[in-house]
Amino acid sequence: MRTLGIAVLGLFSGLLLGFVLTDVIAVAAGAASGKLPDSLWLLLLLGWLTPGCAVVGVVVAITIDRKRRAR
Repeated sequence: MRTLGIAVLGLFSGLLLGFVLTDVIAVAAGAASGKLPDSLWLLLLLGWLTPGCAVVGVVVAITIDRKRRAR
């Protein structure tokens, strides 16, 4: 049950990080032109950044928890 709680905490932390990074990148890319970016790779990055950060957050949280529990 503890691992599930840690996984949920990592999921929400990753989602929060993904939302913040997406907003920062979108604003930085749109600051030069004043509109949303037109390049395909940047739009794909913005679309996959939040779920990617959520998955990485879960993996990192479980890894850190298991290493701390082993000591």
